[in-house]
Amino acid sequence: MKIGNVDLKEFDVKINSNSEQLLTAKQELEHYLLCYYKNSLDKTRYSIFIGFNNELITNKLRNISDNEGFVIFSYNGNIYISGKSETGSLYGTYYFIENYLGVDWLTTDQEIFIEPKNVESIDIEYNFPTILRFCHSFNGLNPVFRTRQRCNFTVGDINDFPSYGGVRGLKFAFSWGLFGHTFELFIPYEKYYVNHPEYFSFHPSHPGENHRYQICLTNPEVLDIVTKEVLDYLDNNPGVKIISVSQNDSYFDYENNYCVCDNCKKIFEQEGAYSGVLLQFVNKVAEKVKERYPNVLVHTFAYHFTEEPPKHIKPNDNVIVQFCNHLPSGFYFQDENEISNIERRKLDKWFDISKNVFLWTYLCDHSNYFAPIGNFKTIYYNTKYFFSKGVKGIFQQENSDYNCCNFSEIRSYLVCKLFSYPNMTFDEFMEYIHKFNKGYYGDAGKYITEYQNLLDDKFRLVNLSKFNQNDFINFYADYELLTKSKALFEKAFNITNTKVYLDRLNKLYMTVRYIELCYLFVNATNNADISEYSKKREQFIKDILSYGVTKYKEGSSIPDINHIDFEKSPIDYSKKDKVINLLLNKESIWFNSDDNTIDDRDAGFEFKVKYDNKKLSLNINVKDKDIFVNDDNLADWEQDSVEIYISESLNRTNKYEDGDYFIRVNAHGLYFCNLMQKIVNVSSKVTDNGYNINLDIDMENMVGKKIGFEIINHDFDQKGKYKSTSYWNAFKFSPVYSSPSTFGIIEFKE
Repeated sequence: MKIGNVDLKEFDVKINSNSEQLLTAKQELEHYLLCYYKNSLDKTRYSIFIGFNNELITNKLRNISDNEGFVIFSYNGNIYISGKSETGSLYGTYYFIENYLGVDWLTTDQEIFIEPKNVESIDIEYNFPTILRFCHSFNGLNPVFRTRQRCNFTVGDINDFPSYGGVRGLKFAFSWGLFGHTFELFIPYEKYYVNHPEYFSFHPSHPGENHRYQICLTNPEVLDIVTKEVLDYLDNNPGVKIISVSQNDSYFDYENNYCVCDNCKKIFEQEGAYSGVLLQFVNKVAEKVKERYPNVLVHTFAYHFTEEPPKHIKPNDNVIVQFCNHLPSGFYFQDENEISNIERRKLDKWFDISKNVFLWTYLCDHSNYFAPIGNFKTIYYNTKYFFSKGVKGIFQQENSDYNCCNFSEIRSYLVCKLFSYPNMTFDEFMEYIHKFNKGYYGDAGKYITEYQNLLDDKFRLVNLSKFNQNDFINFYADYELLTKSKALFEKAFNITNTKVYLDRLNKLYMTVRYIELCYLFVNATNNADISEYSKKREQFIKDILSYGVTKYKEGSSIPDINHIDFEKSPIDYSKKDKVINLLLNKESIWFNSDDNTIDDRDAGFEFKVKYDNKKLSLNINVKDKDIFVNDDNLADWEQDSVEIYISESLNRTNKYEDGDYFIRVNAHGLYFCNLMQKIVNVSSKVTDNGYNINLDIDMENMVGKKIGFEIINHDFDQKGKYKSTSYWNAFKFSPVYSSPSTFGIIEFKE
């Protein structure tokens, strides 16, 4: 590699301080020079100066507006790499290594070397496109990979300490939550609810989980508490550049849990969006922050019920609005269709009214890690759209739990390349895909690119977010996709004889095996088919576990393999259904199962069930030595209560559909149901060792039919502190919100 007439092996590397950033820059550059020249360096004539700042460099840096930006130029035979900061000098060094030595870091464990080209001279002035850039993935969490790819943030307290090369990154206030979803930290339910229930939202549709409660954003006392907490945090954490004042997380039946008091409702109606209620609150906090910390930005979300922009209120200049993009995987913001038009209108309005817009995107299916997704072209087109609008920060969320089975590695790589080279064309983007696949899978990489294109075509303009579980499985049970995918991998395996490439292909082939499982499950028509499917699904899970994978979706571990019912769908990790064969007018007695108990729990339940062809009758006897109830909020699960889940359609998703309902009854017999007309009668009495509930549910003409069925009991102590949850059919310690996917069955018989 030559710069003009001078070969790089004739350069030595000099730094102007022994800071960790510059020492790392020097060590890394020298390392890769040695890799390229195979120990034949002749460092006698010229120098590469990193981090120096003379008049020449100062003049060059005048065009660099970004604190992490840098210049690289050749002058009088020497090369200069210098940033606005020492972090910028380190990033500039990696840019030089990548572009002038031909080194690229595909993953944490795979780098490649490409023959560099000779150039006459170098003159680079580089500003990053965004102040925050990060792919939240397994690779992205690796400090070496992240620094080499010039990404500057990660979730976790790692960002509160200098990382690889001394890079601190963009110091975002953090305490899991001060990065986001911070209301639960500033106004803890456990601290304030007993004396100030008016601080919390308790939306009528909320079925409950304490950190899902939002707060009242027009209550002046709430504003005072949050403002004080924010300022105290900034006082105690110098160097913070951004602090989040943002709604609690929300999903499934919690997503509309905002405050509907008269004052909040008034602003909501005036602004036509709940984001108006949020922004008037955040702006007030931001005003106080600006008085004491004029350079600190206050972050908030446009997320679920706050995605729609307000009509009149605008974010203050020191407020960041982070729009959480829920556009389906195969849709582009530039598309002309109803779904894209709606999402683009919302996002464009946020850009119109906000000085600082961040994006949060979702690159994998966090509810199903094993289902392949085709969104490679989507990553390009949507990220380019964000750049075109002047986005200030992008957080792209991938699978951070592991690298295995579903393209997390290449998505991390592509996101990083788009951050570094935002002006790339689509053809250049495709070249990065080819480059990665060739470097990571060897000669088989060309077939992996074809497989990715198959998936992109499969997902294009398909809105999976509206699918129920059956729709989802049928979408993947695609014979043409399966046969074409298998054929591509057969070619890939046939030309691969290197162990590392074979291992990677086998892991990626798990996505094809998942497609096959869906196809076999949907098309199983007899016992032999079911047996074949069951065996293949069991082997699939064993192989996944052998690769070190422990979770099948975000926050949910793969259960003990000895308990899983392999005959259930590929998305279902529950055990064999308990079945109540309920004869007409005959009573059946059941206990919560032993494998769902917690050894030190002093609560449990048994129930009797009866059916008379008009109503389903339940008598539930709960053992509980101390009782706590919240009669003021019937929808609140955080009390001694029983929940009954019923699905007349045997639906197994976490989204309620027609025929799905739940009833919550507390120890006083007060109840909440999403279909109140179903309740015929409820009564309860406290007993010597707990409480007893009688419940009649309207269910006519069910003989010969089946329903999904589950009973759950929550136990709290007398002060309202959570103790345990027990189930009739669910796995031990199953999270409450996923319990609808663990129904047992009641079969009604004559």
